[in-house]
Amino acid sequence: MTNLNSTYRSVVRIAIFGMPLLVGCSLIGSAISQGSPVSSTPTEALAQPTFAQRSPPSGPDMMTIFTLEKGEIQVPAPPPTTLNDLLNEQIESGHWDEGEGLVMLLGLVAGEVRSAELPDNGEVLEVNPTGLLRRAGLYLDDPEHDVQYEAEIARLIAKLSPHLEQLERISRPIDTLGETTDLTVGRRLQIDVPTECSNLMEQWFSAEIDTGEYCYVYRHENVDGHVIRIYYPKWWQEQPDLIVSVDASQEALARSVEVYDGLGVFTNILDFLVVFNVTQPEDERSRYGAYVPGIAGTDECPIIVLPKAGGKPHDVFRQIIAHEVFHCYQTWNLGGGLADDEWWEEGSAEYFSNVVYPDVNFEYTTFDSYHLQANLRPIFDMNYENFLLFQYLGNRLGDPALIDLLKSLAGRGHAKQQETLGSYPEFDAIFHDFAVATAGPGVLDSDGHREAASPIPLLMDEPIDRKGERTYRVDPFVARRYALQYEKERRFLQEPIESGIERHSAAQLDARQDPLAWSALPPEIRSQCSEGAKYVLVVTSVEDQTDFKVGVNDVEVAKCDPCVLGTWDVEPTSYAQYYEKLFAANGQPIGLQIHGHFYIMFKEGGQMLTRRDQLEVSTSIANQPSLVTTIDGQGSGAYDADGEKMSITNFSSTTNNVSVRIEGVEVPGGLGPSSSTFGLFDGRPDESGQDSGTESVGGPYTCTNKSLTIGFPTYGDVIFLRVDKIIPTPVPTP
Repeated sequence: MTNLNSTYRSVVRIAIFGMPLLVGCSLIGSAISQGSPVSSTPTEALAQPTFAQRSPPSGPDMMTIFTLEKGEIQVPAPPPTTLNDLLNEQIESGHWDEGEGLVMLLGLVAGEVRSAELPDNGEVLEVNPTGLLRRAGLYLDDPEHDVQYEAEIARLIAKLSPHLEQLERISRPIDTLGETTDLTVGRRLQIDVPTECSNLMEQWFSAEIDTGEYCYVYRHENVDGHVIRIYYPKWWQEQPDLIVSVDASQEALARSVEVYDGLGVFTNILDFLVVFNVTQPEDERSRYGAYVPGIAGTDECPIIVLPKAGGKPHDVFRQIIAHEVFHCYQTWNLGGGLADDEWWEEGSAEYFSNVVYPDVNFEYTTFDSYHLQANLRPIFDMNYENFLLFQYLGNRLGDPALIDLLKSLAGRGHAKQQETLGSYPEFDAIFHDFAVATAGPGVLDSDGHREAASPIPLLMDEPIDRKGERTYRVDPFVARRYALQYEKERRFLQEPIESGIERHSAAQLDARQDPLAWSALPPEIRSQCSEGAKYVLVVTSVEDQTDFKVGVNDVEVAKCDPCVLGTWDVEPTSYAQYYEKLFAANGQPIGLQIHGHFYIMFKEGGQMLTRRDQLEVSTSIANQPSLVTTIDGQGSGAYDADGEKMSITNFSSTTNNVSVRIEGVEVPGGLGPSSSTFGLFDGRPDESGQDSGTESVGGPYTCTNKSLTIGFPTYGDVIFLRVDKIIPTPVPTP
C-alpha cells in the first residue's frame, strides 16, 4: 500500500476480454432494463423509470402488500437481490446445502452451469458475485466445511480471478503496434477470434499462450498522477460498436478516480484492472454484472466484468464502473470483506457511484425492493437497497464524515456495528429522520430530485373505532411504517405511550410527501363524513426491540363531520366585515371593531352550543358619537354538517346582559336583555328577548384542523379558529 502523498504513480487499468458487451453490477430480472432501447452512443442517457417499470417481472410468485391508497394489493415478489441472497434462500428452503449452492452459483458465473438448471432460473436483481466469492473463500477457511466440495470450489474461485502475470504476457500497448485506431468505419466487421487466442476464450487465464503471441491491447493515459490502462481484445480494433465501450470505460475510470481522490480521505493508492469474463455461453449473456474478487497483498484491484450481448446504455455502464472502483477504494482503505460487511459495502458503493454520475440513477434498480422489505428487515439484512440510507447520510453528514463512519464499521460484525451506530452522536434521530424521509417525501438524490414510493407498503392494523390501547412493535434499525385507520364520523383523543428508547412520527396519508406534515402523533384526530382519517406512523429504534403504544382515551361519534367537533372562537376581522356588509345593505354604513369571544361548540349527536363571553363591539358612524356594546349570552341548537354544507336549526339564544358605553360613558342600566346581540344563527327576536329559532341558518363551509369557515349566502364568510377549551359557563343574570 502506498500513500497518496508519495511519488508513486498508480496504474489504473481496464482489461476487456472477449465478445460483445456491455456490463453492469445490476442484472436480470429488474424491469429497469425491460423495453429499454439499446444505446448506440456513449452519451445516451437512461430514462428515469416509473414505479411499475422498476418492479421485477411477475413470474410465478406474487406477494400481498397493504397500502392505505389501495388496500390490499398483489405485486410481483422481488427476486433475491444478489447471488448470495439466492443461496441463503435455497439453504433455508432445504434445496441446497451451502457447499452445493456455492458450486452451482460459482459455476453459473463461470459459464459452466446454465441458468435453466437453477431455481427460478437463478433470477436476481444484481448479479454481482463479489459477496459470493468472499463467502466461498470463508467456506474453505472453515475447518468444518464439507470436503467433498473443496476442490471444485477452489477451482472455480481460481477461474473467476484473473491471472495477472498471464495478462501481462499476452498484452501489448496499442501505441507500439503501428495499428490504426480510426473509427470511421460505420459497420461491424465480422472478425473471428484469432486461433492463438481461442483457448483463452474457453479456459480463461489458466490457458497457456505461446511466447511472443498477444491477444490483447491496451491504451494508457495519465490522470492526476494515475496511469490508466484499458485492456481489450486486439480483434476489436475494427469493431466500432465495441470500441465505444472502451471509450466509456476510459472516461468512467478517470472520472471515478478524480472524484474519489477529491474526497481527500483515502490514503492508499492502487492499480485498477478491469477484465471481461467471456466464458459464459452466448445465450446466457442476457445476464451480466461485475465484481471485485480482491487479491490481498497486492497493489492491483481487479474488477471482473460479465458481458451482455447487445450492450446496455453507456451512461449505466459508466456508473457501474464507478461502483466497482469504489469497492477497490473500500477494500484497500477501509477494510471489511466479511459477510457482515455486505450491507454497508454495497449500499455505500451504490451511493458513491451516484456521486460520480448523479444524473444516471441506476442505483434505483432496488428502490422498490427497499420499500417491500423496509417494514420487516433491518438495514444489516439488506445490501444494494441501502443506497437510500447512505445517500441520506451523505446529505446529512457530508461524504468525508460518512467515510469515517464506514471505517468504524468495517470487519466488526453486526453486533458491534449496531453498537457503533447506536453510540454515534444523534444517530437515533438521524436514522428516524431517514425512515420518515423514505416514508414521506423521499431522500434527496445527488441530482437534486426526490422520489417517493407510491403506493407505500405499510403494516396493517385493525381500524381504530373505540377507546383502548394500541401496540406497535419496534425493532432496532428497522424503518417500520404502520397504517393508522381511524373510523369515519368520529373524533379521537389520544396520547403516545413511549418506552423511552424509540422515536415516532406521523403524517396524514395525503400530506406525507410534505416534509412539514410530519410530527408527533396528534393528540386529536377528526375523521371525515365519507371516509376515515388515514395516517402513516413511523417508529424506529437504534437500541433494543420495544413497543410503541397509543392510548385512545376518548372517541366521540359525530352526526357527520368529525372535523367540526370541538370548540371554536370567532376570528374578529371576518366577524366585523360580516356585520359591516349587513348594515350597509340596510343603508347604514358603519365601521366595526370586535374584541372578546364568541365561542361555538359542536358536540356529538348534532348538538350545538354558543357563548358570547364579554363580546365587545365598537361601532363608528360618521358624525355620530362612538358606541361600544358588551354582550354576555349563550345559545343552543341543532346542526348538520356533511363535509360540504352546514345547516343550523332550532337555535335559540339568551342574552344575560348587554352594557353600552357612549363616548366612553356607560349608559346606566345598560340596554337590557332585549337589545341587539350581534348574533349569527338567531332567528327573528321576539318581544321577550328570546330568539325564536324557527329558521334554518347556514351554508357551505370548510373545516381544517385549525379553522372553520362558514359561508353565509348574503353577507359572506365568517371564520372561527379552533381552541382547546370548554365553553365558559355563563354568569347568571342577576
